[in-house]
Amino acid sequence: GRILIGMTHEMFSWLIPGSEDSVVNLMAARLAGCLAFALTVLAVAEWSYRTYGLTTAICSGLMLILMPQFIGHARLATLEISTALAWLMVTICLLTWWAGSERPRDRQAIVTGLFWGLLMLTKMQGILYPPVIAGWALYRFRHQAFRPLILCSLSGLALMFICWPWLWLDPQKHLLEYLNRASERSIIYVWYLGQRFADRD
Repeated sequence: GRILIGMTHEMFSWLIPGSEDSVVNLMAARLAGCLAFALTVLAVAEWSYRTYGLTTAICSGLMLILMPQFIGHARLATLEISTALAWLMVTICLLTWWAGSERPRDRQAIVTGLFWGLLMLTKMQGILYPPVIAGWALYRFRHQAFRPLILCSLSGLALMFICWPWLWLDPQKHLLEYLNRASERSIIYVWYLGQRFADRD
């Protein structure tokens, strides 16, 4: 998500005036959310079209576009839309390849793992997905689920490790440090109806 924000900032900051005196061009950085949102709508519409037909694809795409919270986040330079896109891609893999009567093929399991790895790179909350995938696969395919689950896990963890150079120096220490830091983040206050609330509440 941050790489996408940085890419759009570098590619479009020269086109958008108003930030010549500062290092960061927020308007250019916000295009990352717009791009991730467009890819999310495209993925939902394409999967709906392949699964349920054209009418459902158009309706699902429009409904997603008209959701106020998605439109709001798509206009901010935040990670939420990138995270939602990564969650969606893992879910589409599950619904497409892991919901049939036969276990996923090796390539399908690896692609699912790669999208899970991207989710982990976007936000660490992706750690919540493996129990869902494992439970679903074991319920559906019993002992035949072990091979795709192993391939999915290995490809996702490998992608996460390869794309995160900070882990290369001391994987165990840095992973524990990241997990501790993620759980002890500072409070962000939200104003609602004239009253201040902590985001945790």
